[in-house]
Amino acid sequence: MRGIYFVLLTAVLFGGLVHQGLYFDEAFYPYHIIMHLLFIILLVRIWLYKENVFKPYLIFMLIPIVYALPLLFGPASVYLTIQGVLRASTTVAFFIMAIYVFHKDSPYHRFVPFIVHGIGLILSLHMLLFDLGILTEGHYIMMGRYAGLVEYANTFGVLLAALFFYGLIQSEQTQNKWLTYLHLSVLPMYLFMVLKSQSRGVLLFSSVVFIIMMSLSKTKQQLKLLLVSSLALALALILYVAIEEINVVMMMVLFLSFSALYSWLSYLWLEKLPKDIPLNRWVIPFGMVLLISVSVINILKKGILYRVLLQWFELDMSQLTQTSTFTERLAFLFDGLKIFKDAPLIGQGARTWALTYQTVRSYDYQSLEVHNGYLDILLETGVIGFSVMMLLVGLVMRQVYKGEETNLTFIPIVVIMSHSVMDFNLSFGFVWFFLIVMLSSQIKPSIDLIPIKRYNSSRWFDVLLVLTCLASLAVLIFL
Repeated sequence: MRGIYFVLLTAVLFGGLVHQGLYFDEAFYPYHIIMHLLFIILLVRIWLYKENVFKPYLIFMLIPIVYALPLLFGPASVYLTIQGVLRASTTVAFFIMAIYVFHKDSPYHRFVPFIVHGIGLILSLHMLLFDLGILTEGHYIMMGRYAGLVEYANTFGVLLAALFFYGLIQSEQTQNKWLTYLHLSVLPMYLFMVLKSQSRGVLLFSSVVFIIMMSLSKTKQQLKLLLVSSLALALALILYVAIEEINVVMMMVLFLSFSALYSWLSYLWLEKLPKDIPLNRWVIPFGMVLLISVSVINILKKGILYRVLLQWFELDMSQLTQTSTFTERLAFLFDGLKIFKDAPLIGQGARTWALTYQTVRSYDYQSLEVHNGYLDILLETGVIGFSVMMLLVGLVMRQVYKGEETNLTFIPIVVIMSHSVMDFNLSFGFVWFFLIVMLSSQIKPSIDLIPIKRYNSSRWFDVLLVLTCLASLAVLIFL
């Protein structure tokens, strides 16, 4: 049965990607039906076979409940609030089923790298073929920036940045030679896509996360990560210039050649690094902070680096140096806090910002998104809902942390979650599914989710299971 769920969840993940990342409620509709039907079957199996290890995850059904609470007190929109409840329940169902399929002790855990890189390859190759003119239908380039299948450049960029960090970290940790080649071979292409998205926020947060990653690593590991990343960046910059100068066939040959050569050289050099390196582990992170700071100042002052980026790479420097976007985000934040004061405890339901921002906006702007995933949750579910969600996320992070030998596996997730402070990545259903697959593959169910003794034998979880099953049936009937 787990094999069937593996196939279906993988299909849902890839299907969500090609439906504009499940941003619109209409695209989500068939996924609600599929997910809840599969979820009911899984719940029955858990009850019949007494697979108690999965029962504690049912507490995540609190999330759709907090999304439903505004219905009792007059939400901004009853219809959209119901859509938000459906999204939340479907996402939680996907989460619990993903743990069942992809957890670390599952036989299907070994397929996660292929699924993750499959997503990366679809995103990258689709965008490359579109830019080269082989694919012509759609709107996947916005103002000269790669926007990909999600049709939004910043979310496209942060997904590729997370994929880059995933491949980078896994290439250093895996013991399988051919899997290492796979992880390495896609890194230049991922970085190329990040550069073509021209997202300043993604570049900024990725740089900060990279420094944090280096700080958490030992000296030899730092050198490995720095060597692999530097070579990948160099090749990505070459591809950035080449795509404007050569034909389609040559570009495809160049991509394939660079991927093969890069993975082989990186693997070869990594094998030859000495075991002991007499260098303080803080030297490289400090050097990177200094280098990035000097680079940013040079760009803002329109120095040598500014001119190189402008003349050699033909970057739209106005996109990199303008401050209007930052001031807009601050305005959204302060205006959002005004909306929050109207219903601080339980929020006003899904899409609160889109429905109410015009009544509080500090100047004449148009934006259906608040560009802050956490403020969005706060507006929709209030302090109660936000606290519940952060507590549940904290429990899962604690469980993963206790079962991991290294903290680096969090890094790809941290990239997306940190960037969501200044953008609406979390409004895409696919982004949640993507995060869930990466997170669930790091979970060991044998490690307690809830630090309460003897909870597996408690009847409370059986009651919760029955209620969850009935709620899913109600959703199916409603749909």
